[in-house]
Amino acid sequence: MHDLNPVPSGGQEEQTASERFVLLPRGGGAVGQEFQKMLVWVQESYSGLEGLSQPFREQALMLLATQFEISGFRIADVSDERHTSENSRQEMTVREFMAKKRPDSLVERIACLGFYLTYHREHPHFTVRDITQLNTEAAGQKFGNPARDMDNADRQNGYVVAASHGVKQLTPRGEALVRALPDRAQVKQALAEHRFKPRRHASSARPTTPKGTDE
Repeated sequence: MHDLNPVPSGGQEEQTASERFVLLPRGGGAVGQEFQKMLVWVQESYSGLEGLSQPFREQALMLLATQFEISGFRIADVSDERHTSENSRQEMTVREFMAKKRPDSLVERIACLGFYLTYHREHPHFTVRDITQLNTEAAGQKFGNPARDMDNADRQNGYVVAASHGVKQLTPRGEALVRALPDRAQVKQALAEHRFKPRRHASSARPTTPKGTDE
């Protein structure tokens, strides 16, 4: 038997991922050796997962569980606060979700709808039509120009990004925005932590014909 316990932090300024746990051996032999190998893998995996956002941590763990046919594995066991603070996916309707988040611009509304599709409908890649249909379901005000608004959410705000031709996906910046809503102070902090430089439209980068030249 072995125990894996946290290392006391007293007197230490920083700890690496591999120093956060200590092994208290209570045996030996082949079982003990395999446990040591497992511990090394856990420490290395902890360090790697620490650099990922929560959704990608979950995807990595799900891929491993599937690959090694680990039964009884549930994302709820390692999920973040959305499973407790935002109710269950099945219980919260899109109308309730949007009423809770209270986006105050078209691009924020697109980010919220994209978040709902990603985490409540398991539909991480979405089109303009997907967004407008979900907006109708949420009883939201109609988009005047959905394609343009989606493009602004992408190029001007960095809330979504192209996944493939005509298909978008939520960015870490967009996810941080939605999680922070409706608290505007938290929104400001989230966007500061996920900086984005707006991109120009292709048409704006084209050189203009100098005046006075022949057509």
